[in-house]
Amino acid sequence: MPPLDEQCAIADFLDRETDRIDTLIEEQQQLIDLLRERRQSVITRGAIEGIDQAPLVDSGNVYLGAVPGHWTVGRFSRDVAINGGQVDPREDPWTDMVLVAPNHVKGGTGQIVERQTAREQGADSGKYVATAGQVLYSKIRPALNKVAVADEDCLTSADMYAMSSRKGDEHRYLLYYMLARPFHTFATLMSQRVKMPKINREELGEAPWLRPPLDEQRRIVAYLDEQSAKIDTLIAETERFIELSRERRAALITAAVTGQIDVRAEVA
Repeated sequence: MPPLDEQCAIADFLDRETDRIDTLIEEQQQLIDLLRERRQSVITRGAIEGIDQAPLVDSGNVYLGAVPGHWTVGRFSRDVAINGGQVDPREDPWTDMVLVAPNHVKGGTGQIVERQTAREQGADSGKYVATAGQVLYSKIRPALNKVAVADEDCLTSADMYAMSSRKGDEHRYLLYYMLARPFHTFATLMSQRVKMPKINREELGEAPWLRPPLDEQRRIVAYLDEQSAKIDTLIAETERFIELSRERRAALITAAVTGQIDVRAEVA
């Protein structure tokens, strides 16, 4: 046990230094929040207004607002197909397929961040089959911003829809459209109309669907892929900085209380 005056010096030193680190961490977390908002703004602008600065006209839809005049406003029920029919995940070949649930998708990013087979997850209730390239969408609130494109044939939990365009649209454009604010606002409001916190098939079918020409969809996707990757890199770097700062905080406390730092000189 150090003398009382040294205990006080250690406490003063740690209060000052940990406050500095905590303030820095808070600032970096705010930066991450701003970057995430920036990503959604970029996605919303690209998916709803395009990237060519085309003249905008009133879409006639309260959620979409003004959209490029040469784009088509449709409806999910006509233009997007949702898979049906469940399989038993305990049987071959389903048991060894990756099973995607809402908790495996990182909200707002389009990224599947965890992969386990149905067998590894101990799945025993009916699941849906999705094919590579289909869009996977979480139908439960508050996970209505969890959307991804399947990069392999897989299963989805009963809390997700597997869907595809009926008209040959670019599925990654559908992904970005569903990550944009207008669609998320629609889905959230629809999910609040029923007792269960989810959006059912009929309600999803009422969603507006905005269709640029196919070549424009592909250019929008390329642009949003590039911009999202840049923002995600900045977020990852900032998260790593926060992680290192927390490690530094813990190491500083350990060093101070074990006498590895002469805090009297530091405080002085």
